[in-house]
Amino acid sequence: MSASATPETDGATPPSDPAGPSSSGGVVKASILAVLASLVTAFLVGGAGYAISTYGFGVQAFGVFTYTPFVMGLTSAFVHRRVAPRGPLPLALLLATGTPLLGLSLLLTVGIEGIVCIIFAAPLMIAASLPGAAIGVGMAHALPRGGPITMSLLLGLILVPAVEAAILPPAEPREVRTELVVNAPPDAVWARVVRFPPIDGPADGWQFALGVPSPAYAELDVDEVGGLRRCVFTEGVFDERVSVWEPGRNLTFDVERQPVASEPYVHARILRGRFLLEPLDDGRRTRIIGSTWYEHDLRPKLYWDACADDLLHRVHLAVLEHVRVLAEADAAPDDPR
Repeated sequence: MSASATPETDGATPPSDPAGPSSSGGVVKASILAVLASLVTAFLVGGAGYAISTYGFGVQAFGVFTYTPFVMGLTSAFVHRRVAPRGPLPLALLLATGTPLLGLSLLLTVGIEGIVCIIFAAPLMIAASLPGAAIGVGMAHALPRGGPITMSLLLGLILVPAVEAAILPPAEPREVRTELVVNAPPDAVWARVVRFPPIDGPADGWQFALGVPSPAYAELDVDEVGGLRRCVFTEGVFDERVSVWEPGRNLTFDVERQPVASEPYVHARILRGRFLLEPLDDGRRTRIIGSTWYEHDLRPKLYWDACADDLLHRVHLAVLEHVRVLAEADAAPDDPR
């Protein structure tokens, strides 16, 4: 779209810079046009690609996180080198990789995505824009016209998510496990696993420092299978139905409801949780194994798995460390004084 609107020549040689080969005015003009072209691509074409992938095919995959920034980088570099072919090449590449970040900033500004999701997505989008920028520079110098190429790229915004939805395997549950040893017997630990009072202060982790909701407290209505456990976060509540109740050993629950607007949990489906207690040293100590099963439709899967695993591991640590402090205090002998 943007590439076809740039000056064209009948041959493969790019047009001369009207402001002169080293004119700062020509470079500034090229930079402005490059940024505008890339932003138009991001907000219109990229927005369409996001909507097609997310709402049309139900996946946020390569089309969103790699193909769209690839097109952005290509368009920005193409326009920059067409308008100012002798302008600084590093500037063209900087603009090409920077404009996807501007698009992410807009998503943050209007509240479509949260800051942590933006931070997670930024490395992927920058990496995808680099090869696009390199190809855009080559196209500007080698191709007489950009229209057909641009139309092919736009068509790809529809074809890529369609192919992804057809060939990508369905999401599979993934387990995140976190272990902690408590200097207290299993019975004391169990009492604090089932329900616990509010956690003092925010959980450790850069995600929580940036506003990601962290666990606050847990409550349970009845101590048996079928009981409703509510794990309350600083923003939102997870409703958990007890499916396994083995006092002192195993608390397993299915997540019936999770916050629908809390970033970044909204991008994953939390399915199930479990606390396993293993006695150590003849029951004087206890190993707690906290597990969460979740699934998501984000791609590349390995990258997003790593991001989600790290966040859930920090959630586990916040809860388990709180349980450890409470259980050890409960099990400590009374002060004879």
